Amino acid sequence: MRRLVIAVLALALGACFPGPRARAYPRWVLVGGRDLRHGCAIADAFVRKSGKEGVGVTVELRSTRDCDVRITRAALIFPDDGAAAGTLPPATPMVGRSVAYAWIPIRFDGDRAWNQHRDAAALELELTVAGVARAWKIPAAQRFTEAAP
Repeated sequence: MRRLVIAVLALALGACFPGPRARAYPRWVLVGGRDLRHGCAIADAFVRKSGKEGVGVTVELRSTRDCDVRITRAALIFPDDGAAAGTLPPATPMVGRSVAYAWIPIRFDGDRAWNQHRDAAALELELTVAGVARAWKIPAAQRFTEAAP
């Protein structure tokens, strides 16, 4: 009987106090049009890190044959013409059908952007393959996502 009372009390307290909850934080995400094909390269991009000091974008590069791929421009462009330039990675020589990942940190004041309701932007990337450049524009948005407590 004593065990039954303890079990009922534990269940009742668990229902009243479910424990720590995840907090929601603003996070930049790419919201469409991520696939780019240019010459022998196929690229995809995604936001890997998002925080108070900016964003970190990873660009996945795939090749269909031997070729040199270079990211020649990377920036987050805001609708009010504000821009934050990214640090460009070195050229990526691709051998055969291969995959490489390029890391691009883009530094800006993420807190200020959130507080000023600058929650829309575009990630602009430019790939140069065999000396020919092609621009790529991906819509981005800052949204709430849950993080572990």
